[in-house]
Amino acid sequence: MEHATTDRARLDAGKELGGSLGVLAALAAVAAVILFGFGTGRDERLAALAPQLVTDRPAPDFELPDREGHMHRLADLRGRPVVLNFWSIDCPPCLRELPSLEGLARAGRERGTFSVVTVSVEGSWSDVERAFPDGTEMVVLFDPERDVVQGQYGTEMYPETFLIDSSGSIRARFDGERDWSDPDVRDLVESL
Repeated sequence: MEHATTDRARLDAGKELGGSLGVLAALAAVAAVILFGFGTGRDERLAALAPQLVTDRPAPDFELPDREGHMHRLADLRGRPVVLNFWSIDCPPCLRELPSLEGLARAGRERGTFSVVTVSVEGSWSDVERAFPDGTEMVVLFDPERDVVQGQYGTEMYPETFLIDSSGSIRARFDGERDWSDPDVRDLVESL
């Protein structure tokens, strides 16, 4: 009889936990609706990409050098969406991802609607130029001290990509290699 009571208590606890998880899932869905207005094409496309983080917080500003030593500030790109990618030349998934980021950057430049900025943890262009045999449409910046990559954005593993909307807020974070060549991705980025 004691086992039956214990089993019944476990079953009841399991139902309560399942109900609680259901409530949490429902609350998360409501929060997504409130935060992102799900039901719009943009947010459905964002959800379909399965980001590791969906948020709406200010992107930390930074200033880093490009291959010629010219300094670039993230804040200078406000008014247009930004795809911000952190990577390393020693990261095979990063190198596999670069051609699709290049295509995305080309589309953004041709249409004049968004920018693709990559931040390498290497020290200079000579360290990464082999990854760009035909040149690049992307803005390639360098953060060898990882002050921005780790210090401001908390990135430990590469590649990691942030979608930043035109007002300068991070809308999503993607961990790992992605194919950025899908036209729906371009349309989504343009809509941010």
